[in-house]
Amino acid sequence: MQRRSLAVSTLFSASLVAACSDDVTHSSEALTEATTDATSSSGSESDTVIDEPGLTTSTGTLEPTTGEPTSSTTAEVTTTAVTTDETTESTTGTTGTTGPDPVTCVDEPSLCGSGTVCDPGSQTCVADCSQGDELCGPGTICMDGMCKPDCSDGEDNCGAGTVCGPDLVCVVDCRSNLLDVCAGQALCNRQTGVCEAVAAVDCAAVPGLCWEDQSCDASGYCRAGTLDLELAYDVQHYDLRLDLLTADQTFSGEVAILLAATVDGTSEVVLDVGAETIVNGAPYLPYEVEAVLDAQDQPLQFEQDSGGALTVQLAAPLAQDETAVVKVRYAGPFNPITDDNDALYYTGIMQRAGKNGDLYVQTFGWPVYARNWLPSHDHPRDTASFSVDVGIDNDYVVLANGAPVRSGMVDGLQRSAFVLQQPVPTNVMQVIASEFEVVRLGVVKGVPIDAALHAAEVPLAVELLGATVGALTFFDQLMFDYPFSRYAMVSVPSSFGGMEHASIISLADTLMVAGSANARRVAIHELTHHWAGDSAHLGEWQAFWLNESLAEFLTLEALRVLGGQAAYNDYLNTLRTKLFAAPNSYSDDSLHFQVPQDFPGQVTSASFYAPYNKGALVWHMVRQQIGTAKMWQFLADFFLAHRFAPYDTDAALAALNASAGVDFTQFFAEWVHQRGWPRLKTTWNYDAVAQQVQVTVQQVQSPSFGVYTLDGALDLDYVFDDGLANTPPCNVSVAFTGGATEVDAAVSCATAPTGFTISSLPNLLVELAP
Repeated sequence: MQRRSLAVSTLFSASLVAACSDDVTHSSEALTEATTDATSSSGSESDTVIDEPGLTTSTGTLEPTTGEPTSSTTAEVTTTAVTTDETTESTTGTTGTTGPDPVTCVDEPSLCGSGTVCDPGSQTCVADCSQGDELCGPGTICMDGMCKPDCSDGEDNCGAGTVCGPDLVCVVDCRSNLLDVCAGQALCNRQTGVCEAVAAVDCAAVPGLCWEDQSCDASGYCRAGTLDLELAYDVQHYDLRLDLLTADQTFSGEVAILLAATVDGTSEVVLDVGAETIVNGAPYLPYEVEAVLDAQDQPLQFEQDSGGALTVQLAAPLAQDETAVVKVRYAGPFNPITDDNDALYYTGIMQRAGKNGDLYVQTFGWPVYARNWLPSHDHPRDTASFSVDVGIDNDYVVLANGAPVRSGMVDGLQRSAFVLQQPVPTNVMQVIASEFEVVRLGVVKGVPIDAALHAAEVPLAVELLGATVGALTFFDQLMFDYPFSRYAMVSVPSSFGGMEHASIISLADTLMVAGSANARRVAIHELTHHWAGDSAHLGEWQAFWLNESLAEFLTLEALRVLGGQAAYNDYLNTLRTKLFAAPNSYSDDSLHFQVPQDFPGQVTSASFYAPYNKGALVWHMVRQQIGTAKMWQFLADFFLAHRFAPYDTDAALAALNASAGVDFTQFFAEWVHQRGWPRLKTTWNYDAVAQQVQVTVQQVQSPSFGVYTLDGALDLDYVFDDGLANTPPCNVSVAFTGGATEVDAAVSCATAPTGFTISSLPNLLVELAP
C-alpha cells in the first residue's frame, strides 16, 4: 500500500521512460494481444557505489560493481522470457497500434462467407473443412470447421507452443498468455496448459481450479495442503455471488466459505461482519445478514451483533482438519458516507466519483474493513483463495482478483466471474466496476500486464505505467516467478496512493497526470507486494513494517536496476527528507510497533508511516553492511521460504542472519524495536600548535529513543577541509559502540579547516542537530 501524501521528485531518467513503446493497444470490451518494444539504456551513476552481483534483466547484464547495464537490449515484452544470470537474450517484437482496433471475424463472424469459418488464432476466414474431409491433410482432423493437428497418438505431434487438448487435437498452450488464450471464458490449467470451462466453482469438474499443493475438498472447493494451527479456524476459500444495483444504490450477496477446524470439537465459528456506526445522526450497518446455511442449504443458527461479530453454530462439531461450508446471505446499501475525511469513507461497497467525475462501484477493505463488504475471517494471517461472480445493472467493465472465466447477461444483469487460485489475505480482495478501457502494456512469462483506465488517462499508460514490465522481469529473477495470472493497474478514486489488491492493484487517479514520477513508482511499489504482502504475508499486525519496508526497498532496487544509481539515490534522499521534516509522525512508535493497537495507525502514527521511510532506510543500511550479493540472497531466501505463508519480525531476523552470515540481533533491537533514529551534534576545534583537529560527537536524540550503534560500514566518516585546492582534506572516522553516547576523536591537519562534511551520511539514517 502507498500513502497518498508521499510525493517524490523525478525518479526515472528519460531512458527508463523510453523502456516502453509509445504504442499500445486498448479496448473497453476485451483484451487484445499486442506487443511493444522495450528498449532501455543505463542511467547515470552517482558517487555512491553499491557492490552488485551479476544479473541479467530486460535492460542488459549488470556489472558486479556499478549496477549499470552493459548493453541496451530490445525485448518483446508480451513474450519476454526471463534469462539466466549468465546470458542476455535479445528479441525484437512488433509494436501495437493506437486508435480503433481493426474489426476481424472474431468480432463479426458474418464476415466469413459460405464455406468458410473464422479461425480465432489468425482471426481470418478459412475454408470450412466440414464441407469435405479431403480439405484436411495427413496428421490433421476436422474440428469446429477447421483442420487441427491430431494428437491422438501422443503429444509429440503438437508443435512448440501447443499442447494436446481434451478432444485429442493440438491447442494453443494457455500458459503462454494466462488471460488471452482462454479469452476470459475459461481458466488456464497451469499443469496441462489447457483452458477449462468454469460453469461453477467445482474442482471435481475443473481440476485446474486447485493450485500447487491444494487438493479438491468434498465440497468442490480447493483447500490448502497444510493448516495454520495458530488460527481459531482456517478459511480455505471464499466463493461469492454479488449483485450490484446502481439504480437504487444497493447490493446483495451470498458467500460460501470453506473452513477447516484447527482444533477438535469446533462447533461454533465467529465471522467478522460490518459493525454498526452512526452516519448523519442515524445508525448505519454495512449490511444485514439474512440467512446462514450449510453446504446443503439447510439453515444454521446465527447471531449478528452491532459490534461486527457473526456467531454461527455449525450443524455438527468438527474434528481438527475437518471442513465445513458456511453460506452467508446478506444485503445492504452502498456506503452512504459523503464526507471523504471520514475514516470509513473508503470502506465496504461504495459508488464514488473520480477526479473527472467518472463513477466507480468499488470495494475497499484495508486494514480490517473487508468485513464491511465480505463476511469473512478478516485477519491478515488467514489467507484463502477467492472466486466471485458479479452481476451489475449497467455496462460497466467489472474487474476482480484473478482470471476472468465467464461473462454474459443473466436475468437482466451483466455477469462477470473471476477465479483467484492463490490464497491471499481478505484485505487485498477487491471488486471494482467502471467505464474502463483496458490497455495491454506487455506480457512477461505468460503474465499479461494491463492498465484499466478512463479514456482521458489512456494516452498516459505507457509513460506512467510501462516500467512495470521491466520491474516484473527483474523481480521474477531476484525472487521467484510472479505467481498470479495477471498484473493489472486500476485507476481509482482512493484515499491512498495505491493498494496491493492481489493481481489488480489500485492507483489513485490523482496520480495519473503527465510526468508523474510518483505514478511510476507507486505502480512498482504495489507490484512488489505480490511477493511482500500478498504471497508472503503478515502473521501478526506488528510485522506490518515488513510489508511496507521491504516493498519500498524493492522499489528502490527496481529504480536502480532500471533507471540507474541516481534514481535510487534521489528517492532514498526523498525518504530521509520526509522523515526529518515531520519527525512526530515517524517517531511515536517503533517499526515493530510496541503500543497496543488492533492495526497499524490506529493509535500511533509511526506504526503506519515509519515502515515506508525509516524501514526502507534501515534495509539500505543492512545492505551497506553485507553487500548487494548477500542482500539479494536474503531477499530470495526469505520470500521463497514464506511463499504463501505468514512471516513476522523474528522470521526476518533469522533469515537475514542465515543469508548474511552476520548476527543482526543487536541491529534489530536498536533500529526495529526502538523508536526514532540517532541525532548527532558535532563540535570541533583546531589546535594550530599541534596541527590537529579535535572533534566531539554526541547522540542527542530523546532518551526515549535509546542509543544507536554506528560502526563498521555505519561509521561516521568526517572530512575536514580548508577549502583550498592545493591542500588535502583531513579525514577521521567516528564510531559509536558499547552504548556510548559521546565519542572524541582527533586527526592531524596541516592547515585550519573551514568546515566539515560526513561522506558516509547519504548511506545512514542519521540526523544532524544544529
